[in-house]
Amino acid sequence: VVYFSATVPYIMLFALLIRAVTLPGADIGVRQFFEPDWKKLGTLLPWVDALGQVLSAIGIGYGAIITLGSYNHRNNKCNRDAVYICTITSCTSIISGLICFAVLGYLSKLTGIPVSFLIQEDLVLAFVAYPEAIAQLPAAHFWAIAFFFMLLLLGMDSIYGMVEVLITFILRLAKGRLDNKKPIVMAGIAIVLYIIGLLFATRAGLFWLIIVDTSNSGPIVLGLTMFEFLFIASLATRGTVTYLQRPVPAWAIGIGALISILVLIWILVGAIHQIIIAPGTLKQKLVKSFSPREEFLKLENACRDKDRKACSANPEDPVLFSHAF
Repeated sequence: VVYFSATVPYIMLFALLIRAVTLPGADIGVRQFFEPDWKKLGTLLPWVDALGQVLSAIGIGYGAIITLGSYNHRNNKCNRDAVYICTITSCTSIISGLICFAVLGYLSKLTGIPVSFLIQEDLVLAFVAYPEAIAQLPAAHFWAIAFFFMLLLLGMDSIYGMVEVLITFILRLAKGRLDNKKPIVMAGIAIVLYIIGLLFATRAGLFWLIIVDTSNSGPIVLGLTMFEFLFIASLATRGTVTYLQRPVPAWAIGIGALISILVLIWILVGAIHQIIIAPGTLKQKLVKSFSPREEFLKLENACRDKDRKACSANPEDPVLFSHAF
């Protein structure tokens, strides 16, 4: 399933690219895409957004890369994989932006509205402005189906990694007691996520989606990746959040901020807990908290000495990798 959902979007992406750049007025959007606004580059917000985009696109801070990487062989060529992932992701982002702005250039030529005024929030752009542009194309039904089917596959492909994080966390936290009940764990996670997702399928679903996406997607990832300064800056420079060109009420912004705090506070709670349970003086506690666990050191030494039996991780320990081989 993953092979299909990961490769088919690229076929559609290149088909949309060829169609987009051949539209009349596409050059207007392409110029808008590649010409920088030097005044905005002198502010902090574009750089915060750019960092958030890179982290989100590659998947840094979400746990999927670490979780899926834990199933690799210990001598897997992770440097090669990292180069592949970063290169493919960056090229995909550039091609996607090129398609988007080429179509916006076409829409700009049809309506006479400058491209800068057509650029709106990400969600509104994807589900309102862009479909309006596709509706103006010849064979609009075909391109609309291709576009939204591509979005569906990309969403499915992204959620696989996120769900795998939850599944692996629960199984390893149970220390082997739930290994034979993995389908039940998967079904339970799917049901919980489905119930939560029902909120976004209501009449106010787009409103709540904008709240969650604006208030949590960027700030949480920046916070989890330890860019504390940029995390605070992302909150301070975010500006007014709007929904259908209306300011979002303060209570909704508060809910979004509360969700961010509830996610990030566990980093501090976990750090304090590790310091409290560590033996020795405060200095010794801090040193031990920032040092690798003895189990990891033993495992690393065993693998370095080519001791296959000792190199196999302890299945009773949810922290150690359970699939070293």
